[in-house]
Amino acid sequence: MRRRTWILTGLTLVVPLSLAACGEASERLAEEAAEQAIEDAGGGNVEIDSDSGEVRIETEDGSMTVDENGNMVITDADGNVVTQSETEDGVTQVSTADGMFTTGSGELPEGWPAPELPGGFTVVQGSTMSDASTSGWTVVAEFDGDVTSACDALAASMSGWTAIPDTAMSSDTFCLLGFENGQYTWQASVADDSGTVSAVINVITT
Repeated sequence: MRRRTWILTGLTLVVPLSLAACGEASERLAEEAAEQAIEDAGGGNVEIDSDSGEVRIETEDGSMTVDENGNMVITDADGNVVTQSETEDGVTQVSTADGMFTTGSGELPEGWPAPELPGGFTVVQGSTMSDASTSGWTVVAEFDGDVTSACDALAASMSGWTAIPDTAMSSDTFCLLGFENGQYTWQASVADDSGTVSAVINVITT
């Protein structure tokens, strides 16, 4: 009886360890199969780390690393680096040695230098870009009303800015507006697309 108990105890210990080892082996085999499939499809060397969720691809043209959150680092053959990351609120940021681009927020972008949008407008997306000499901001918004009312509201909100006459155009379904204040140039286009009135507003450093 004692011998039988010892054997059962041993099996109790060995079986989970064996299963764990098999699981690890299966996981690694799956990684290797995925790596080989990607390499066969596009060439280059592929490394997948299932523990960290990181994928790294290397070719003669450079490399790309993507982590479990979708953050990406791309390096070309000359060593130039592009990074892309996403915040918890869905804002995507792309950075290079020359500048930065940010997009994705449903609100005015950070650092927005112009007046806030008047009532009736809902920001759909905001983005920013910058390089060594220029900064720019873009807002896409929808308006609860018609094109004429949207354009009138935007123009009225630009107190303290000077209208750019050559920019202005208007009709029942489309309008263009332009203003400047010595530091920034503000331009907006408003259009009615199948009953939805949308505005695209750009602000750049002068």
